[in-house]
Amino acid sequence: SLFFFLLTLFSRRFVEYFIPFATLFLALAMNEPLKSLGARIKEGAILKAKEFRLAMIVACLAIASLAVFNFYQVHTIVKNTQSITEYKEVCEWLKGNVKPEEIVFNTQWDHPTKLYFWGCQNTQFIVKIDPTSFYLMEPEKYQTWLSFDDKNFEFENIDVVYRKIKNELHASFILINLSDSPNLVRFINDNPLAGDYFETVYAQKEFYIYKIK
Repeated sequence: SLFFFLLTLFSRRFVEYFIPFATLFLALAMNEPLKSLGARIKEGAILKAKEFRLAMIVACLAIASLAVFNFYQVHTIVKNTQSITEYKEVCEWLKGNVKPEEIVFNTQWDHPTKLYFWGCQNTQFIVKIDPTSFYLMEPEKYQTWLSFDDKNFEFENIDVVYRKIKNELHASFILINLSDSPNLVRFINDNPLAGDYFETVYAQKEFYIYKIK
């Protein structure tokens, strides 16, 4: 369980393995102490102890506090999560304006799955579903795509950005969600030379679509 906990610190996906192994470890580690506790409860010794009652109250309060905290976190995440319906208009635009042979450069790997729901099955994206398979099949393109991740974005020359997307990734359009890639959106929108390379063809709510010239 410690091994998967350390992996979880690097990638949240490993939490799916950490939780069951941590539960198994806890069950094995607490087996003997719980047996001893059960025997003492049967004898009636612990029930008379004020310390035990206080410990139980503290434990119940701790569990209740964790439950409230988790509920608040889940509520906040759900409240701030982008609605799936916002992808409907984007998909309609893509279906009406992007040819089947044209490639859309998407900065987030999970965009195609949400757009697929609204009927964009025939739209070609740089990466779909799993970026790991993209890396295994085309490692050089994957590294180019990864350089546009908002955490890695360090470009200063718009001509370099244009050549990487147009020539290396062979994309005809760029699809960006402002909340996911604010640096790239600002880089294009605030650059006075951007009009020579990109044309803003869609700008609704959080989404921007640029046509590459």
